[in-house]
Amino acid sequence: MVCDLVEGHRDHLELIGRDHGNALCQRHRPFSQVTVGDDVENDGPTTGTPGEWSGFVFQSASDASALRSTRVRFAGGPAQSAAIRLNGADILLDDVDVELSGTSGLDAAASVASFPTISSSRFTDNAGFPLDDVPLAALPGFSANTATGNAPGDVVRVTN
Repeated sequence: MVCDLVEGHRDHLELIGRDHGNALCQRHRPFSQVTVGDDVENDGPTTGTPGEWSGFVFQSASDASALRSTRVRFAGGPAQSAAIRLNGADILLDDVDVELSGTSGLDAAASVASFPTISSSRFTDNAGFPLDDVPLAALPGFSANTATGNAPGDVVRVTN
């Protein structure tokens, strides 16, 4: 199994290695093995707050991008409209958890025609819509997703 090891910082996300059984990956646990409250920096229990970091932005040249089996937590900082922002990008999200965003979970930026494929993903406890600014024509690309506890409601906000 190959897994990317990623550290979240206040203003960026840093790829620190890839798990091929090497020494680097033995020192760091992938997010799938870290739970809320773990001591990941050896300085006491780790906590986070919604909007702690900006999140992901995918531009139109990012069409081949995919997030699979990924947890995006505490993103959606004040300069970002969502934890995941699409600017004309037709990316794939499969088995993604978007949790505790300071804004929406995903913003599809309908004005620049983003048509993502989103399946088996969960949008939980975000301050904004789970899925926001989604073009109506993008909805057929969504399947088996759930939304729970999002502040304005557990609905997709569709715009054209």
